[in-house]
Amino acid sequence: MIKLAPFEIPIIERIDEIQIGIKPNLQSFATLLSVSKLKTLTEQKKYTLLYCSYTTSPRYCAGWWVNIYCSSFVVNRLTGEKIKMVQAINIPYAPQKHYLRFFGNYLDFILVFPEIPKNWIKFDFIENYGKNVGFTSKKIIRNNTGIYNVVLESK
Repeated sequence: MIKLAPFEIPIIERIDEIQIGIKPNLQSFATLLSVSKLKTLTEQKKYTLLYCSYTTSPRYCAGWWVNIYCSSFVVNRLTGEKIKMVQAINIPYAPQKHYLRFFGNYLDFILVFPEIPKNWIKFDFIENYGKNVGFTSKKIIRNNTGIYNVVLESK
C-alpha cells in the first residue's frame, strides 16, 4: 500500500486492469502506472485520477519547468464545493521543479483526488496559486470510472 494521510491507495496487480481511455501517449501512462502502483477506480471507487500531460510552450524561449502546488483542487461547477488533491505522481510539488530541455518536450503525470461525489455533473481542476499562474482544466464531465484525461491550460 502507498500510505497517504488520511488515504491509502491499493497496489495494482496488472497494468491491463487499468482503464486509461484515449490518450495520444498511452504507453507513457502505462509505464507511469506501473511505477506508481495505483489500483483502478472501477474496482475501488475511492479515488479520482486526472491523467495530465504538460508540453513545453513556444511562449518561452528557454528554462522550461513544471511543478504542482499541493493546494490544487477540483471544484463543482454548480455548487462551488471543492475537493483537495491528495497526491501527485511523476510531477514535483512546488517549490521543486522538473526541468524540460527543449521546446516540444513533455511530462506525463497523474493527480489523485478522493472520489468525486455522484451528484457532481461537471467540475473544474484548479491549481491554486495566484490569479494568473498555474494550470486549469474546465468543464470536465463526471463519468462512472473516475478516470479522466484532461487538457491543462495555463491561467
